[in-house]
Amino acid sequence: MGDKKAKALRSGVRWFVELTAVIIVLTLWTTPSSLAFNLARAAGLLGYIGLFLAILSHEYMKDMRQLYGKPYLAIHHRLAQISLALTLLHPIMIAWLMSDVSSFVPRVDSFHVLLVNGGRVALYLFILATAAGFLRNRIKSFWKYLHWLNYVAFFLVFAHSWLLGTNVSAGALSVIWPVMALVVLIVFVRKHLLGQGKPAA
Repeated sequence: MGDKKAKALRSGVRWFVELTAVIIVLTLWTTPSSLAFNLARAAGLLGYIGLFLAILSHEYMKDMRQLYGKPYLAIHHRLAQISLALTLLHPIMIAWLMSDVSSFVPRVDSFHVLLVNGGRVALYLFILATAAGFLRNRIKSFWKYLHWLNYVAFFLVFAHSWLLGTNVSAGALSVIWPVMALVVLIVFVRKHLLGQGKPAA
């Protein structure tokens, strides 16, 4: 990857994150809810973006080195930490605001209920997948399969935000959210099902 292409990709990533963040702020600004609830929603929405970037940085580690001139793990782990913090902050704030800790209890009454409340299961999958990444030297090759739980968590978060959320099924986010999900699906199929590119080590 040449310097010119790397610079263009860096700018593209930066503009995508900044533009999406602005759209989230504007969307929440017009949402008739308290500031606290909108901040809780913002944590969840930004956590989705962070998970999206963490997945891509993991699958394209060589490109990350070329793009930012830093060790791959320095970038990926920072994204994972930020994503996990935001993912945890969302249900914590919701539970505090509603004085109800049920937002931490998975719901599997039916497949539809599972998807609507997908964020609950995704939270634990995300924690497990992140822990596997940090413990990869101890659990050897098995860690990679646990790390794939990030994909499951990502799509559960998408389903949760789309079916239960009030902000992503309309407006600009209704386009951005499915596009991000489609990109992640294509990356998973290409990297792990079609075998293009070497598995992450």
